[in-house]
Amino acid sequence: MSRSNLYRKLMAEADISPLELIRNIRIEEAHRLLISRELNISECAWKVGLSPKQFSKYFKQKYGVTPSEYISGDKA
Repeated sequence: MSRSNLYRKLMAEADISPLELIRNIRIEEAHRLLISRELNISECAWKVGLSPKQFSKYFKQKYGVTPSEYISGDKA
């Protein structure tokens, strides 16, 4: 399947781009790692292939709080 066909099919089925899908999977996996308390925030970010800055930005977009606010119990 070509790249453009994948993009069109994913947009038609899920209304999300391949990049957004991959980003969401990464953030959800990092969220799971944060909950398990196995790794600190930076380690979670690097483990899923994001820089800590990117991770914080995308995490806040998805969950409404920063990762540090989330793990400190200040969940909105």
